Amino acid sequence: MVSFASLTGVALVDIWLSAIITAVIAVITLGISFTVGYYIAHALNTAIKTLLEKAGLEKWVDDHELSNALLGFRITQVITIWVKTFVIVASLGFGFSAVEGFIGASFFVTQEIILPFTDYLLGIATSLIVIGGALFIAKFISNEVKKGDILFSHQIAGAVHLAIAYFALIAVLPTLLPGPGTEIASLLTFFLQALVVGIGLAIGLAFGLGLKEVVSKSALKHQGAFEKYVVNIGKK
Repeated sequence: MVSFASLTGVALVDIWLSAIITAVIAVITLGISFTVGYYIAHALNTAIKTLLEKAGLEKWVDDHELSNALLGFRITQVITIWVKTFVIVASLGFGFSAVEGFIGASFFVTQEIILPFTDYLLGIATSLIVIGGALFIAKFISNEVKKGDILFSHQIAGAVHLAIAYFALIAVLPTLLPGPGTEIASLLTFFLQALVVGIGLAIGLAFGLGLKEVVSKSALKHQGAFEKYVVNIGKK
């Protein structure tokens, strides 16, 4: 084993020079990877926007009064943001892999951040489709209920909209938030069950009290007829 003290000035210069060259190559490689990823993402998003525009998807959404279904976001925005993020992160992953191959060592960033985040983005794609579809369905049903000539139509529409969005969120939370998402979903499910039980008890109590009052008033109103009936039964 060579100690630091035994190294000559030339050896130290070689080590520093090698480290600097390696760092420069790494920075250039990552810079190129990011730039290539950015322009690929830009080209893909331009194609996606053109395709969706020709398909008339956003116009169809606006014509059916569903433009606010995604909480202010547009379908095109959600897709392009996901595509840009995924392509750039994947490009950086290739860049780090190239640098690792050059220096013969692995980076913490690649194994613990880049690769897990890429897998996460792939995983949430399905969840985004599910939650997005649920929000559109909820908005559509809500609009149709509001158009109906029924009592409390706006309140019913709001409740239906909230219920569909709530169940969709519970379904995708474990994927959107790996780890804590499952616990949060369980907590939300428990809260919903408690809310349903509470509403059921309140309705039952209100109905019971109302029925008791009706029976009491009816008994007082027909007390004379009831007593006469009882007396006649006794005579018989």
